[in-house]
Amino acid sequence: MKKMFSIFILSASLSFSPVISAMSISDLACGAILCLSGESDGDGCGPYLDKYYSIVKKKSWGRYCSGCTKAARKIFLSNCEYVGDAEIEAANNKHGSRKYKPSAP
Repeated sequence: MKKMFSIFILSASLSFSPVISAMSISDLACGAILCLSGESDGDGCGPYLDKYYSIVKKKSWGRYCSGCTKAARKIFLSNCEYVGDAEIEAANNKHGSRKYKPSAP
């Protein structure tokens, strides 16, 4: 019940946001969680997922660091105050290490 209420609040707050570029980091993080968890229909997920997948960390010699990237993306998702750690962990465990944004089917 608490999760459904959180999803409702997130959906309502994101539907009233007219311009993605003017959104706060919290709004972007909440939108990314909705999209990554499959709770959103996907039509408006582009900006949220672009922000999430733009977070990329590299090792000192320039190679992609999946663990570092996953940790940084989790910090980004933690900016959403409406969801709990379990939802953040679930979304980030599934997508956090991915190097590139998946292409739309």
